[in-house]
Amino acid sequence: MKTAIPGSALLLCVLSGAGCATYSSYRCPDPIGEIVRQDCDDYRLRYESLAAKVQFSIGSFSVGAAVGSEKLRDPSELIQVMMQRMLSLCHDFNACRVDNREYQRRREEADQAFTAVMAVLEQLKNPALTPPERERLFGELLAILKGGPPPAPAPPPGPGPERKPAEREFSEGFFRDSTGYWYASKLRPPQPPPAGVPVLLEATTSKNKNFHSHLFVRLYGAVEADDQFFVTPPGSQEIRCDLNPARKRPEANANCNLENLKLPFGPLRLAARYLVGAKEQSVDFGVIDLDPDRAAARAWLAFQPDPVRKDPITRERPWLLITLVSSQHLSVTARCFENGKPVLQDGAAVLKSYGDRAGAYGSPLTRVSIPLPYVVPYPEGSANGDDLWIRHAGDWRCKVSVDGEPFREVRFKVKPDGSLEPHPEQQGRPGQIASPWWLLDTRSIEEKNPT
Repeated sequence: MKTAIPGSALLLCVLSGAGCATYSSYRCPDPIGEIVRQDCDDYRLRYESLAAKVQFSIGSFSVGAAVGSEKLRDPSELIQVMMQRMLSLCHDFNACRVDNREYQRRREEADQAFTAVMAVLEQLKNPALTPPERERLFGELLAILKGGPPPAPAPPPGPGPERKPAEREFSEGFFRDSTGYWYASKLRPPQPPPAGVPVLLEATTSKNKNFHSHLFVRLYGAVEADDQFFVTPPGSQEIRCDLNPARKRPEANANCNLENLKLPFGPLRLAARYLVGAKEQSVDFGVIDLDPDRAAARAWLAFQPDPVRKDPITRERPWLLITLVSSQHLSVTARCFENGKPVLQDGAAVLKSYGDRAGAYGSPLTRVSIPLPYVVPYPEGSANGDDLWIRHAGDWRCKVSVDGEPFREVRFKVKPDGSLEPHPEQQGRPGQIASPWWLLDTRSIEEKNPT
């Protein structure tokens, strides 16, 4: 039995010689089998760069200063530990001492911590932070580098028996980021009818010399141990991919080896299907269209927890998501207009972005997020004086610029209940986009100076 469910917009890792490392396949003894050996120096460079950024952000905040009930250690020591941990993992993986699943799991945890640190560093750039706010962020930074949740504030002084502080359970939401998929929003777009299989979210490829090496596919939904995922490259037989469920989340990653096919690197279309082991049911995913220009031509509006990594969640905030085909850390800004009236953030008409790498590690694709200055409070929460999203229904238009140059214009309509008028490709019909994000109308506004 086959059911057609095409995937949403997919991302391609377009690697250049200067932008990405080259990986090679290697056959380990069973039961590990084939792996893609990694360039471990990438981790060293990544964490050395992070240490420099953290040291710059610490500034005059002295090491040893009190943060809650703890003292701030030198962050370079903690980052050095993180770096050595990842270097050891990388070398163990290349030497066949760690299998693919364990390597992916531990690397994913490290990437989440790295993203969380970068998010805190972005907040520390705000010159308007008060000393208590800055202290709170330093405490959060310290907790991330130590591998746990933010420290609890120190108890007020007073008489009474000494109590041992309660251990705080790790919250998975602590490592959410503004560009991540979050399915618990109160304002989700229409979803197509469930097909009984995970949803195809995105796909990327790695490069070996001038050929596609591996295809990495991200799926959302429950995955059983006997489920299988297959792709059929052009002119080739069907390939079974390694399907690995993510830890503690209803997600899975599929790794498809394209090494021996010698497919020239560039845009690529592959047929995909999912086999449900319990039912022996084959579900056709349609075509995976790996095209970087198509990915960059789309913009989305995502509702995320506010603050993004806070639990419990009491309100949401809309974020504008833009994808760039670039390995550079570019400055992305937006000027938005609500019914023709400029949208202001702290009195300024320019909205700033926060950036995170998208796709496979080393990918030059960058997904950036621009927070809008309005919130969606839950009934049990409060707006705390912030402006409510539902007060801003109407026609929206945002002009996005990259390094000051016009790049793209997005348009959408906000309904009185805060939801958006759904895009024609997101009407909830069978085979349409199944994403927690709202797809927006876009057009290019790149301008060239006359010669």
